[in-house]
Amino acid sequence: MQAEFGVSFNYLRAWGGKEAALISLRGDDAESYNANLVYPDAVFGICVQHLAANLKTSELHRHMESIRGRNPDMHRYLVQADPTKWSRAYFNGWRYAIMTTNITESLNSVDRKARLMLVGFLVEWLRELLQRWFVERREEALKITSKLAPKADKLIRTNFSLGLTVTLRPADQFEYAVSNNAGQIWIVDMSERTCTCRRFQVDQIPCPHAMAIYNHRRIDPYNYCSNYYTKNYLYACYSSVVHPIGSAEGWDVPEEVRSQIVNPPNTKRGPGRSRVRRILSQGEEHEPIRCGRYNSYGHNRQTCTNSVPLRVRPTTRSQHSFTTPSS
Repeated sequence: MQAEFGVSFNYLRAWGGKEAALISLRGDDAESYNANLVYPDAVFGICVQHLAANLKTSELHRHMESIRGRNPDMHRYLVQADPTKWSRAYFNGWRYAIMTTNITESLNSVDRKARLMLVGFLVEWLRELLQRWFVERREEALKITSKLAPKADKLIRTNFSLGLTVTLRPADQFEYAVSNNAGQIWIVDMSERTCTCRRFQVDQIPCPHAMAIYNHRRIDPYNYCSNYYTKNYLYACYSSVVHPIGSAEGWDVPEEVRSQIVNPPNTKRGPGRSRVRRILSQGEEHEPIRCGRYNSYGHNRQTCTNSVPLRVRPTTRSQHSFTTPSS
């Protein structure tokens, strides 16, 4: 930039200017959710972790009023972003306890070294990875002995234990008032599969209040769980087969594909070493690496070059005691 345009600024300001230019050119991210053309019937959401956890509108309003008093600009932004896109309290669909896209970050950590390969080798590496994952998860699904997947089955058992501490007051054979020792009351409708805590509706798994009713009436709670939690659906997710490709000599490539010439992009590689990790978005903070051995920053336990501390076995008082010979 200094040589071509006579302008000098750091990389951070250049990246921020690029982001601002892309927003002005392509529009805001929140607006792109409202103008979706691929899946018009799907319900999308902007992932946040704290306000989105509020299941009831009263809880959300209480936290929003707290934000209004501390930062009116942030409150205005959240309201304009449409709470149905980021809040569980106003979400129209079913979340199934999924709130973030951390699975993408997990995949990024897996293929971090593979991204340094050439494109052809990278695609083959990803294909082999998916092939191995699908086989392993199909085998794990066949070994499940419960009706639900392990994580959902664990949640059912946890809700069962929590439901042992509440009191039931039936209104009819379907509607119950469930209260705890603190005086809180929730209304459960078994026919509609709803509870005023909203966990039953959002997660599609009986909440602790509904579990207390099922336990009292000797009803199998697994029948009130979504089918997407069952082991059959888990197996169906990985029932497809990722076929191996084999050597290029045995490929049957159509002539119209073989005749196409794909040239590399007309770009010039910038100076310096290419980045491996993505640039953090606005609001994200870099988490420093801490050593688990000495709690110092800058390295981890595996790359620690300090000496390993020796553990001195504590000695008893009797081993140090001695008697002074009499004179």
